[in-house]
Amino acid sequence: MVTDDLGALEAGLRSEGFLDREVAATKLVAAGRDGARVLVQVATDRGAPQAVRVTALRHLPADEGATDALRTLLGDALPVLRVVALDKVEQARAAALAPLVEALTRDPATFCDLDEEISVADVAARVLASLSSRE
Repeated sequence: MVTDDLGALEAGLRSEGFLDREVAATKLVAAGRDGARVLVQVATDRGAPQAVRVTALRHLPADEGATDALRTLLGDALPVLRVVALDKVEQARAAALAPLVEALTRDPATFCDLDEEISVADVAARVLASLSSRE
């Protein structure tokens, strides 16, 4: 993928190929604010495949511009997206989202990543402790 056209990069991000998604996401990050907007659109698109949404969210810059998207994604139906969003909240030090993180400490959802079972509540508790220690 040799283009920097945002539309073409979004198409690459939404593709089935892992490498195409990764290259497109990396170029979208390099595109700055406009690229971040595309990453947010894809990450929050409930009609997009899970892998596509996770790739977009993983590459979303963890800064104050991501707060609204993270707020939305913390309430997503997919546990894996809630966990990746929690990690982004921690990276962004988004203390304003602490009430949502605290609510997720009671989330019973789990999912498997390779051979490890991941609990949304456990990740939320870790992130909440991290946010509290930075205040």
